[in-house]
Amino acid sequence: MVDWSVNAGSSGGQVRLRVLRPVGNGNFKVRASSLVRTIANTGVNTFPAHLKVKAGDVLALTNSTSGIYMATAPTGTSVRYFDAPLTGAAGKPNRNSQQLHLLLSALIKH
Repeated sequence: MVDWSVNAGSSGGQVRLRVLRPVGNGNFKVRASSLVRTIANTGVNTFPAHLKVKAGDVLALTNSTSGIYMATAPTGTSVRYFDAPLTGAAGKPNRNSQQLHLLLSALIKH
């Protein structure tokens, strides 16, 4: 991965990109994490990252500052997330917000 971006609706929050790998039964394990980054302004914020991503991995965002990084989405769309940060052990997302999508993108080069 070369870089990643968050389209922010608020500024000042802190975020971290996570690469999650499915390990079965709906569980994921953190495989890589970026440095913690501060959202400088509303709109697109882009950060460098050199994280290894494999086919099947899921990109996730850690947001412990309640920043606005989601937008409304069509019916049937949802964001699944963890109540508490996922650490070394595998875990399953335990929360689900309907009709939202995460405003996250990444440039991945092979």
